Amino acid sequence: TNFDDRSFELNDEVTLGIWDPTFASELEEIFEKDLVDCDEMELETWKKRPLWHKTLDGMFFLINEQL
Repeated sequence: TNFDDRSFELNDEVTLGIWDPTFASELEEIFEKDLVDCDEMELETWKKRPLWHKTLDGMFFLINEQL
């Protein structure tokens, strides 16, 4: 959890602590599998995304509290 007002009031973040090495290993394995399908995004590439993508981002930002 980030300790700022936005995190607590808008982002609905929660902190959960679990002390279980087996569970931690399972989560790490899931993360590693997901990482294979990820692409690193450079800031300049993000800024150059198409107009339709920027518009969609803006629309979802407007309703993010309801999602």
